[in-house]
Amino acid sequence: MKNLKLIILLFTFLTSSITTFSQSYKYHRLKTLGSTMPQARANFCNLNSSGGRPFDQKIDLYITTRLQEKKVYKIGAKYYWVYSSSNNSGPDHDERWRNRPIEGPISISCPRYHRIKDLGSNLNQAKVNFCVVQQNPSYSDKIDIINLDDRLQEGKMYLIRSRYYYIFSGSNNSGPDHDETWSGSNIGSPISINCDDIDGDGVPNVRDNCPSTPNPDQTADIDNDGIGDACDNRDNRDSDGDGVQNWQDNCPNQAGPSSNNGCPQATDYDLSLSAGDIFTYSNCFDCSNPLSVLGSKKHILYTGNSIQVQFTVRNKGEAASEPVKIRFYMSKNKDSKFGVQATSKAISLPSISPGGSYLTNPTFTYNNDFPVALGSYYLVIDVEPGSKDKNTSNNYKSIPIKVETFGASSILLSTDSRSLDSIEQHYQVSAYNISGLLVAQKTLATKEEEESFVQSLPRGFYIIKNGTDTYKIVNK
Repeated sequence: MKNLKLIILLFTFLTSSITTFSQSYKYHRLKTLGSTMPQARANFCNLNSSGGRPFDQKIDLYITTRLQEKKVYKIGAKYYWVYSSSNNSGPDHDERWRNRPIEGPISISCPRYHRIKDLGSNLNQAKVNFCVVQQNPSYSDKIDIINLDDRLQEGKMYLIRSRYYYIFSGSNNSGPDHDETWSGSNIGSPISINCDDIDGDGVPNVRDNCPSTPNPDQTADIDNDGIGDACDNRDNRDSDGDGVQNWQDNCPNQAGPSSNNGCPQATDYDLSLSAGDIFTYSNCFDCSNPLSVLGSKKHILYTGNSIQVQFTVRNKGEAASEPVKIRFYMSKNKDSKFGVQATSKAISLPSISPGGSYLTNPTFTYNNDFPVALGSYYLVIDVEPGSKDKNTSNNYKSIPIKVETFGASSILLSTDSRSLDSIEQHYQVSAYNISGLLVAQKTLATKEEEESFVQSLPRGFYIIKNGTDTYKIVNK
């Protein structure tokens, strides 16, 4: 155990002796850069442009290995640039420094001033632009670039920040008039360009039908315009013979006018009536307003009274419709125009654009429009088809109607012994919404019945007419 301790002590002594013996005073000529990194960077980057003596101190440093020349170190509390160093002591040293902490070498990147020309982000176009600029060199930007070991080569093209630039001039110093500072950490080698064969496909520019796009096969020219397919994005043919060249034609194989980008122009429309778009307001109080859910019931038109129909005509075609007429008939047969026509109620339907619609709400009276005998009928809405209406089967709809004389049957069948003067006088009450559409109508005998009818209306604003008075109510 004692022998092992002796061996360890001997090894430690020899190691420290070797270290001590290898250290010695080594001569260095240094340039003081400052006590902070910003000061050091500024002074270091001005070394080449400041002129004067490149060092200001001659120091013997007690170290093992001399410091690297032209590098920056932090010695003690300050930064220094090593102009020169030697393994021997210097006879003209100013001071001797020992036991001062040394850090380094420290990398400091200086901005290098460049005047450059933007050539674009596309390599092929950048090559063309490069060859143009070479004939008359110029620049568009003044940039300081950091993280470069040396300035970029003048007259060359580089890829910088995803764009290509021509280097008009470069300097290893910062430029006082620079516009921006860029990082050069990702800048590679200059891009080689042969301006006699810009795309490098082996075909000289003067014979190349795509001089900036590689295409060794010069025969591919589908439209025979002298520009190779590799770089020709305009097919000058007119495959469908409509006078619109293929590159401008959205339908190159279907003839169509240029006003429609070469595509066939739609000429057909489709005017359509749907049961879900037809609402009827009549004296039938238990009838649903939409025709689509009316079922087997029939709306009632009393003699001397009216009925209102609201409906929408839609254009489901690809072209605008022609102006046509909407006509109305009271017919014994469904979807038939044989019957009494409400001549004064014909509507002039204007042109409707594709996907458009037209809403209307005519009101019909027995005396003025449909003076027919009592009984069951259909109120037929007929949208007359134009010459280009591609589907005429959906141009008409029929609303089941029953024409009656109000109160006639009850009087004839009555066995009441009272005189007619003693029978209550009935009157009609109508409710309209804020748009003026009839939403409900009922024949009543007393003011109490009228009040009950008004209160039974859904929530909303209404205009009430009872034949004598007109008033407004709001149901909440």
